[in-house]
Amino acid sequence: MTTVGNRSELLFIYDIRDGNPNGDPMDENKPRIDEETGVNLVTDVRLKRTIRDYLHDFKGLEIFVREIVYDAENRYIQDGKMRAKDFGEDAERILREC
Repeated sequence: MTTVGNRSELLFIYDIRDGNPNGDPMDENKPRIDEETGVNLVTDVRLKRTIRDYLHDFKGLEIFVREIVYDAENRYIQDGKMRAKDFGEDAERILREC
């Protein structure tokens, strides 16, 4: 039997008021709501996106998966940061820099 060392847990508190934290694209982007409790749901995918955006936009860290941003004329905004395709197949570099 193998034991796992350095284990930790993370509590992520997500609070939004008068907004749609996680629209359902299969249902006209309506909020995802638990039918029994009436509470809005936020999927793990939305939480990961929120964390990635925070790390990139506010902490200045590079992440491997990042949203592509366009200007008002629908042109890609080049911000000088690396894109996933720029890393090629260099797994060590991806782990080191992202």
